[in-house]
Amino acid sequence: MGSSMMQHMERTPHRIADYFVWRRFRVAGLSPKLYSVLLCCLVATPIVLVAPHATARRKKRAVTQQAPSKTSRRRNASAQKRSHSRRKSSGKKLSRSSSARRRSSSRFPPMTLYNMNEQRYVKMRVYDSKGHVVPGLRKKAAEFFRCKRTGKMHGMHWRVIKNLYQIYRAFDEKTIEVVSGFRHPSVNKSKKSRHTMGKAVDFRVRGVDVTALRDYLIDKYQDVGIGYYPDRFVHLDVARKHKAIWIDTSGPGEDPKYVDNARERISKERQRKKNKTNARKKKTVKKPKSDLGPNDSVPATQIAIGPI
Repeated sequence: MGSSMMQHMERTPHRIADYFVWRRFRVAGLSPKLYSVLLCCLVATPIVLVAPHATARRKKRAVTQQAPSKTSRRRNASAQKRSHSRRKSSGKKLSRSSSARRRSSSRFPPMTLYNMNEQRYVKMRVYDSKGHVVPGLRKKAAEFFRCKRTGKMHGMHWRVIKNLYQIYRAFDEKTIEVVSGFRHPSVNKSKKSRHTMGKAVDFRVRGVDVTALRDYLIDKYQDVGIGYYPDRFVHLDVARKHKAIWIDTSGPGEDPKYVDNARERISKERQRKKNKTNARKKKTVKKPKSDLGPNDSVPATQIAIGPI
């Protein structure tokens, strides 16, 4: 059988034809050459049919990989809208209402401070949009609250800045006018003053009565020092073991003139003010009017009679 196989393979012009399969086609009268052509066609047909689809699928996959996702498209669209709005609003002065709307829309707006000694404004941002303390705040605060006589800077206590920001938000974001911050020990009269340690500040809020600011500090904070300078400003220091309140009636550049029993005086003053407001409210309350006079009687026809 091996010799006959070799004879038939020698007769076959194409070596790819299989002897055993060709033997069956031989019965049907097919030549080896025609069989090899048919075999090549059978092998090449699926390749020709499948190859274009495979290349198209590869191209589609490459295009989808390069195309941006839905989130990236949304992000790009929002960025384009913001840039367009910025270009549109550039070069135009914002009105008061629009500036107030923008200020209230931000979660942690910057604090507006006014240095009364240097007569300059500063926008000090304390928190970022996520509520974290802004980096570089300590350096900026030290530069703003520096000694007015020597010009030397000192780091301010964190609670001083935090309390000032709370006061700024509590009084409708009005400008805080700073009278004094850090004082160098060489020019300060008292060497134990908390101003020399960066733990105290003298200030007032623009458009707010000093007594209202004093009462807010007394009700709001514990373990602090609150100094009341009538018609001038208030003093606030931090990092105390116990709360301290005092009244100083001295003028600018004068020696301190402390008032005895400051707590009792302030509490009595607040009580008198509260009584006045309550009396004023009672006067404004209107009593319901009646058509009948004090000596008039209700007619008998208007008396309701129940079932007998």
